[in-house]
Amino acid sequence: GEVDPIVEASETLSPKSKASLAEERLRRGIERVHYAGMVIRGRFVKSQKTSVEQLTEKQKQDIMRDMEADRLRRMEEIEEKKKKRAVEQVRLRALEAEVRRANRQHKA
Repeated sequence: GEVDPIVEASETLSPKSKASLAEERLRRGIERVHYAGMVIRGRFVKSQKTSVEQLTEKQKQDIMRDMEADRLRRMEEIEEKKKKRAVEQVRLRALEAEVRRANRQHKA
């Protein structure tokens, strides 16, 4: 379905109008609005927008914020994996040294 014009207009409304909009959303069962779509009565309905030009400035900013948050999250995951790998490498080197010592003692 088409994105509701009531939802689209929400960014430019006065506080009083936003309150009316909130009441209208509740009446229609719209629980959450997002640049990718909206949740209506517990089901996600995808936005029908097909290009960036169709997004509002706020939606564009929201996308950029989400992309930056994803980038930071991925960087943190990479750093965590590097730390785990370094710990594993230390553990493996210690194990290899222990095996070498055991082999030398066994040969002697």
